[in-house]
Amino acid sequence: SIGVSEKSEAIMIENTVKANQLVAVGIPGGSEAILIGNTLTRDSGMPPIVAVLSDSSATLIENKINGGGIAAIMLSGKLHAISNQLTGKNGAFGVLAKENSEAILYGNEITGFRTSVGNQGAKSVTVDGAAISE
Repeated sequence: SIGVSEKSEAIMIENTVKANQLVAVGIPGGSEAILIGNTLTRDSGMPPIVAVLSDSSATLIENKINGGGIAAIMLSGKLHAISNQLTGKNGAFGVLAKENSEAILYGNEITGFRTSVGNQGAKSVTVDGAAISE
């Protein structure tokens, strides 16, 4: 897995994380992360593949996120996701926006999840130009 330190900034470009039972990328409170062109894959396990925690923000561009768990992306912070491919395998949510989170999703392909985009008390969730199939 790739861990970002609390209250830090990270840029991750063209990495591959496979078969990880934990969160593939964790972005803790007070951190900012940009992920471009990464491949994150997991066949089993409950944690989200990407976790954007409270008071953190993430920008995901053209990543491939595949697998199961509670969500491909779970957030309590802020998310901008542009042109990503999220492919579920026994996963509950493509994107799960939890309480007080904010999400802008543009041009993403989200397939194979029981629910493509879930809102559990988010401040705002905007979805535009998406290809979604559940």
